[in-house]
Amino acid sequence: MRKKMKILRLMQGKATRKDKLLLAMKLIGGFFSSGGLILVVCSLFLVIILGGGVGSQSGGNMGGGGAIGNKDLSEATLSFKGMVEKECAKQGVPDLVPYVLAIIQVESGGSVESSGGDIMQSSESIDPNHPGLITSPEKSIEAGVKHLAGNFNSTKQFGQDIWAAIASYNFGGEYNTVWMAQKNETKWTYDSAESYSAYKSGGKKVDYKNAVSVPINGGWKYYYGNQFYPLLIKQFITEGATGGGGTYSLPVDNPIITSPYGQRPATPVSPPQFHKGIDFGNPYGTEIKAAMDGTVVIAQQDGVPVSGYGIATVIQHDNGQWTLYAHQSEQFVKVGDTVKQGQVIGKLGSTGQSSGPHLHFEVRTSQNGGEGNVVDPAPLLGL
Repeated sequence: MRKKMKILRLMQGKATRKDKLLLAMKLIGGFFSSGGLILVVCSLFLVIILGGGVGSQSGGNMGGGGAIGNKDLSEATLSFKGMVEKECAKQGVPDLVPYVLAIIQVESGGSVESSGGDIMQSSESIDPNHPGLITSPEKSIEAGVKHLAGNFNSTKQFGQDIWAAIASYNFGGEYNTVWMAQKNETKWTYDSAESYSAYKSGGKKVDYKNAVSVPINGGWKYYYGNQFYPLLIKQFITEGATGGGGTYSLPVDNPIITSPYGQRPATPVSPPQFHKGIDFGNPYGTEIKAAMDGTVVIAQQDGVPVSGYGIATVIQHDNGQWTLYAHQSEQFVKVGDTVKQGQVIGKLGSTGQSSGPHLHFEVRTSQNGGEGNVVDPAPLLGL
């Protein structure tokens, strides 16, 4: 009876968000016991239950740091800009234009010949069994925008960020509506995508070497989908504000977050552990910048007194906090130096206990840090 009343309130438009989410998750759960067809039906019900069509929300500033634009697009990709703008406006998602152009760049570079006309590789969004179904740029953009807009709409309903929608463009909607939702994840991370891809592929790996993958893991990916997809798209996206609107400015330009702050789950080779900062997996040699004015209190070269962090810098700020910049390849400051916000203090590397190039960044409430003396840097950076 209670379930019937919830459904009745839904049909009358009176259901609470909690009711909607519970009903949606129950429907999605049918996928695991009744096969893929149920997932398709559930996806349709999900949009109905949570409210709104695929074009009902356009997001505004979806990147979290200012006006969104593009960079480094090929002339071939740029030739489709007018078509993309027209289709995004038609489907009610004009703010997705930069992301659609970036997808075209990643998927085909705008080449009609090499892509067979499917410049967004969107055939599989219509029929997974027929990847060559679309043979014209017009149809590819129409289907691609529809697919991305649908994913964007569902991520908005779950309170997830735009990069969850971008990942779902590649992985499919199960990634954000089931995988992320069940883990209460609201921000896409590389760790989340890698875990999902590993799960779906049964751990099977393939060689995959490019400018994004090599700095992170040496150049491989799991067989299912592409765990690097949002990072590939980010190569062609710009944000108008560099600081992200937070208390601190970003320590690296064009940040690539590979591991967020918080509890890390156990893996086959390591127990669960608390990650005290954010890892930025930008390329080796990326400039590291002071996140706020301050005074250098630690500038170590040998991992002491900050064990495991290799070449690391700690800066004390007037707000009663300290910031840590670890695993550097080069360091440009010494203890006692006064630094300004945005000043280059070193270069990103892989010194200390590190499996690959990245910057480990912490915000501390004491100079020596520790699990009880660190805070999540993300909101302070506007991420």
